[in-house]
Amino acid sequence: VEAGQVVFGPITDEWRNGLTYLNSLHDEGLYSPLSFTQADQQMIQMANDPADILGAFSVSGFTYTVMQSNPDVIARYTPVAPLMGPDGVRFCTLSFPLPKPNGVITSACEYPEEVFRLFDLMMSEEASLRRLGIQGEDWDFAQPGDISIFNTPATIRIYNQLWKAKQNTHLMEIEPYVRWLTHVDVTADSNGELDGEYINAQARMLYAPFEPRDHVLTLVFEQSEMVELNSIRGAIDRHTNTGIVNFITGVYDIHDDEIWEAYRADFFSLGLEQFLIAAQQSYERFR
Repeated sequence: VEAGQVVFGPITDEWRNGLTYLNSLHDEGLYSPLSFTQADQQMIQMANDPADILGAFSVSGFTYTVMQSNPDVIARYTPVAPLMGPDGVRFCTLSFPLPKPNGVITSACEYPEEVFRLFDLMMSEEASLRRLGIQGEDWDFAQPGDISIFNTPATIRIYNQLWKAKQNTHLMEIEPYVRWLTHVDVTADSNGELDGEYINAQARMLYAPFEPRDHVLTLVFEQSEMVELNSIRGAIDRHTNTGIVNFITGVYDIHDDEIWEAYRADFFSLGLEQFLIAAQQSYERFR
């Protein structure tokens, strides 16, 4: 957002500069073309390979990629703050997902009230704490003076980190749940600095100072807008992703002004202007 207006990044000069930099990394053999084709599981295998074949990677959470049960591999990685651009700009990306938990009770259900009470339990504080394991064995409420992995007063003391470990105490958040903010400030467990959640916290603190001041949260459209805008947004996303791959790998010459302008023009033929009008209206409704 610039001066109160929603701006579409992929048509800006700054976006082109970023693609130019990534293209230079690709040409030097420092950016693997596998990044565009491999499945998540393949990257996870590379990240955990004892041969150190992965130099750096970008993910939404360290624990999604590096196995919690492998402290030797964890010790090889360190979080890196957002890199500074040529004009001294440093931003981190932000994500604001909408609530997703949901449940369905079919007309064939003989006990709909009981099922509803189960759904309600899943949204409770008690169920949220279950993701930490068994109270008194795997976790407990923090004591006064305990410091969290975010260097704040801790609310939860962790004894055993169960994520990515064999366990039979919780469902790994595959069920509807609420992550209570009051339970985020946890202590580091016995693994200390080799704990994946600790590393996630350190990365979060590195990124926090570079959150953009003005930004779009989550775009929520009116029901009447959804069908057409979803189609436009899908086409725009595909064109954006195709451009990223082709400019970085050199299929499109990022230095050619004519190619770049044709790429930008295609966005408007896909309905970008209409989408930006709706995005601006959504932004103003919810800011």
